[in-house]
Amino acid sequence: MKLFDEAVVITSDADAAAAANDNCDECQPGMGGFCGTDDQCHPYTCESFYEFGRQNYTRYDDDAPPLECQDIPITQPGGDDDVFYRSVSFRCRSLVPIPVSMGFNRRCQAITPTSNFTCYELNENTNFQPFLAKVGASEIECTNAEYDETGWPKFTYGTTIENRGVEGSSNINLVLGFNATAEFNETKALTGTMYSRYEERKLPPTQAPTNSACFDVQNIATVGSILVSIIASLAFHLPC
Repeated sequence: MKLFDEAVVITSDADAAAAANDNCDECQPGMGGFCGTDDQCHPYTCESFYEFGRQNYTRYDDDAPPLECQDIPITQPGGDDDVFYRSVSFRCRSLVPIPVSMGFNRRCQAITPTSNFTCYELNENTNFQPFLAKVGASEIECTNAEYDETGWPKFTYGTTIENRGVEGSSNINLVLGFNATAEFNETKALTGTMYSRYEERKLPPTQAPTNSACFDVQNIATVGSILVSIIASLAFHLPC
């Protein structure tokens, strides 16, 4: 289980935090998109969020490096993997019993000397059959009296947006991408699940020259003086 320190802030109602602005009427919570810096609605994919999401979660601008993506072995949510979060889950509203979940199999990065934007998603050729087979064998029943479990379990589509500061603070937004569905929806899984993480880094301090470096410079100067003296002496003794 992942443990969070006191510097971590977790928000569940965070669509406004994920969106760059609120000028897109069609970008309603649960519809799978966010309102970008171009006043257009975009799906929760790594490419879209990097270019059109809020800059404090991406630091994207005209000088930003391109996003480089590659397929990876699927991550294991909730374990010791660096990617704790889920893409799709089959679960009760109360999270009891433990949901059937899967991770991500595609990673995108944009790295600068002072920052690192990393994003995980599902590639377009994802095989969902192993996940669905686990769902079929799970026999999950939702009986927690503290929640209205009517209609649950359902499939949920997870979007998580994180900002890690230089001093170790972290702000985590659990965003509502698509609403939960009774039947699995592959399109929503591919276009509405994502985990992005922006990290700031300090540049290492510039080191002053060491004494040994100064000693080397002095030696070089001494050797140079000796060579000049030898050359001058040879020139003086050369026959006419």
